[in-house]
Amino acid sequence: MQAPVVLTSLTTALATIALATTAAAGQVWVVDGSAAPGFDFLDIQPAVDVAAPGDVVLIRGGDYATFAIDGKGLSVLADADQVVHVDGTWRVANLPAGQLVVLRGLQTGTPGTQGLSASSCEGSLWIEDCTLTASDGPLTGVLPLHHGIRLDRCKEVVIARCEASGGNGKNLGSFGYPFGGGSGVDSFATNVAVVDSVLTGGHGASSPLGESWDGAIGGHGLRMSATHALVAGVETHGGYGGWADVDYDTLFGTKNCGYGGNGGSGIYVESYNPEFTATYSSVLTVRDQVSTPGGGGGAWCAPAGSPGQPITLTPQKPHSVTELAGDARTFFVNSPVRGGTDARLNFAGAPGDLVLAVASGGATWLDLGGQPAPLVLADVPIVLGPWQLDGSGTTIQAVPVPTQAIGFGGATLPMQAVVLEAASGALTLASPSALTVLEQGL
Repeated sequence: MQAPVVLTSLTTALATIALATTAAAGQVWVVDGSAAPGFDFLDIQPAVDVAAPGDVVLIRGGDYATFAIDGKGLSVLADADQVVHVDGTWRVANLPAGQLVVLRGLQTGTPGTQGLSASSCEGSLWIEDCTLTASDGPLTGVLPLHHGIRLDRCKEVVIARCEASGGNGKNLGSFGYPFGGGSGVDSFATNVAVVDSVLTGGHGASSPLGESWDGAIGGHGLRMSATHALVAGVETHGGYGGWADVDYDTLFGTKNCGYGGNGGSGIYVESYNPEFTATYSSVLTVRDQVSTPGGGGGAWCAPAGSPGQPITLTPQKPHSVTELAGDARTFFVNSPVRGGTDARLNFAGAPGDLVLAVASGGATWLDLGGQPAPLVLADVPIVLGPWQLDGSGTTIQAVPVPTQAIGFGGATLPMQAVVLEAASGALTLASPSALTVLEQGL
């Protein structure tokens, strides 16, 4: 392959990156449950508590308790090639406008009610390379809470290369209806981009043997209400509906029959929100999205449940759904990266595509219309490339990261790919990914 033509010279671009990261650099807090040399804290929450906006919480491999980020932008990420399990429900709340939270490389340990709960975020929340699993559980009132990711009034969310799974429903025996499955992602009043991820709804609980309760509904891969969502390169799977049993009344010779639970949908666009007793419209754009609806639950002597749908639109409000043609284009950068080493820019698309990597000092979320991803870079970008994808439709470009000054700490740069598609000539926004640069001594 021929050498790339660099729009901004590589030297200039890297100098610009160095300046940008220096301007935004913060403290790095090292979390290590084994107390190996160089650690600051044994668990995540104490590091989060002392961190200032823009700081980095770097986690070495191990098992940790849950954490909550309230009112400040941080990067909380596993160190390179480390396996980090975090128990319980992770929480992000009250993020101010103009600040960025990055969660990367974390996996659910012992599940909590939700994998991640994010609420009231005016700033940007990026979740990358995470596995989020909710516990099995019932409803609270009329609202299912056991979701892989729960988003509530968040303005700028990116979910990239994640697996999010709702918990299965439980039954209460003779004391009440079985409960439905949670959703992989449940979103209310949120702007969200989901790329290169797998979202799975939990299964609805079945009736106890000898009881005539109806089977419960399956959870949805993505359930959205009053939400603006762009979904590209994503698998969504609905959970199965629960089975219903039969209750025989031997005294009167009669039987009471339960109905099978409906299966969950790949994507469920909800108009009515019972929490606010109101109806809302949503906007959905999909590209290269595959849905597997959940099957309906069976029943002994009443109708079985209906299977879910690839995309279900509830009728109370009109919704906008746009399906873009073609395969998703993907991009990510390895992170974290120490000064003096390489950042590896990974692109995938179609043979002959031309790709750029674009970096910025800040993040935003803007749907330009007709694009499979939002524009997420807030200010004047740094541009690297272009490179042409080879016959496999991929390329990995190693970009040297400058050695950082002693005391630099760490900083996070939002990045995004721009693709000139070979077949159509369309200029396409591709996946976002955040690069965290660390001082080489860490």
